[in-house]
Amino acid sequence: SRKAPLVIVRPVQRGACPIDKGVPIVFSTYQEARPYLINCIGSYCSYCGMRLDASLAVEHVQPKSSRPALRLRWENFLLACTNCNSVKKDKRVGIRTVFWPDRDNTQRAFRYGPGGLIEVNPTLSTAERRRAQATMDLVGLDRTPDARPNASDRRWLSRQRAWERARDARRRLLIPRNNTPHFRSQIIDTAKEAGFWPIWFTVFEGNRDMTRRLIRAFPGTATDCFDSQLNLVVRPGGLL
Repeated sequence: SRKAPLVIVRPVQRGACPIDKGVPIVFSTYQEARPYLINCIGSYCSYCGMRLDASLAVEHVQPKSSRPALRLRWENFLLACTNCNSVKKDKRVGIRTVFWPDRDNTQRAFRYGPGGLIEVNPTLSTAERRRAQATMDLVGLDRTPDARPNASDRRWLSRQRAWERARDARRRLLIPRNNTPHFRSQIIDTAKEAGFWPIWFTVFEGNRDMTRRLIRAFPGTATDCFDSQLNLVVRPGGLL
């Protein structure tokens, strides 16, 4: 039987609105924010974690159709791939209804297992589990070809491949002759190219040096989601 897909939402820190000539930029179109967002949080979908170049759009946390006042506001922008953006569409979702990658420690919402098995973190409270499920539903992160055939939605396949690459990298790192700073840097380069940061974080959990490298390597990863020992903690001001 097909294994469940990885559900991955990296907690990110967008930062304050970019400055130009000493004052915050006023965007005339939301598309203008794209290069600034990429600079702050990397060329990755804020929801599924896929790395993209051209097909990465500025996404509105609160839909511009129902919240026109937020159409050009930096704090309402994230980045999304075609699939996540098209599934989310203009859904009106309350800030406290789901977990948001720019507000919560979304890495804590789910539990990952061998082979990419995923489930809502059973240690969460009942209300938190509802929000975690709603997070999956918001952009269709739990979709598989079996459940909803769609040839254009290959997020599930990309996630499985990233999991396999991460597991292979960890196995090779366990070989004594490979356990060098250079090889560790090569793994980080592969992770940045592959995307899906939480997969790599999960696979290398327990290896403090590698998890620290991953946090530093992916732009905008929210460092306040980790304690001094790199354990996941509740994000200040967030729901998780």
